[in-house]
Amino acid sequence: TQTVRSGDIGTDPRYRETYAGMRSGLYVPMRLGQNAIGVISVESEKPDAFSESDERLVTTLCNQAAVAIENALLSSNLERRVRERTAEVQDLYDNAPNGYHSLDANGNFIMVNQTELNWLGYTREEMLGGRNFRSLLTPNSEAVFDENFPKFKSEGRISNLTFELIRKDGSVFPVLLNAIAVYDKHGNFMMSRSVITDITERKKVEDALRASEGRLNFLLSNTPAIIFTARVANDLPITFISDSVREVLGYQPRQYMENPSLWS
Repeated sequence: TQTVRSGDIGTDPRYRETYAGMRSGLYVPMRLGQNAIGVISVESEKPDAFSESDERLVTTLCNQAAVAIENALLSSNLERRVRERTAEVQDLYDNAPNGYHSLDANGNFIMVNQTELNWLGYTREEMLGGRNFRSLLTPNSEAVFDENFPKFKSEGRISNLTFELIRKDGSVFPVLLNAIAVYDKHGNFMMSRSVITDITERKKVEDALRASEGRLNFLLSNTPAIIFTARVANDLPITFISDSVREVLGYQPRQYMENPSLWS
């Protein structure tokens, strides 16, 4: 790990012959910090061929080579870390619990994550080959898109819009969409950053609730009995009364709501 300058390398027990006939040699280690990472060796067929000046020159070359190698290692490590971090970010984007996509000014897909592809059943090539978001919508959702996309491009944000997407197999997939717009330095729309959330279960609950309310309203409208609710208070204020009160007692429901004394 030290510089060796020998005028007669044949008499040095440390010498390992590289080429026959070499008489003198100059061996200068390259260092990174305290560690030797290599050696520059110069040999000659002449004895005492190298001077202190030669040693200084080779030492300078070694130092410059060591710096170059260190920079290359740093650059390589930095590139590796950038690749690793990029892969982590891409994995987070692709496998997020929500669907992510970006649309251009015409509504065409320019980016889409794997989660959304899995939900819809398309490949990335199929989605990014000029497919328009509108082409995935049911007729009712097409109207929502046509009304809101122009406003979104000018206003820059849209929140909690419900869409029905048509999967590749033809089934309908309900989603909630939120998005922000990306503009260039001149204020021109570049693309959207959109997030869609699967609301299949919520839609099932809402549909079941509407069906239940429909059955309840049917029963209230068709039962011959008067059904009402009231708060617990001295005058028992009515909070609800069925329409059958009209047929049974001849009063409109609102009259009981507005004048509790009718019960007296």
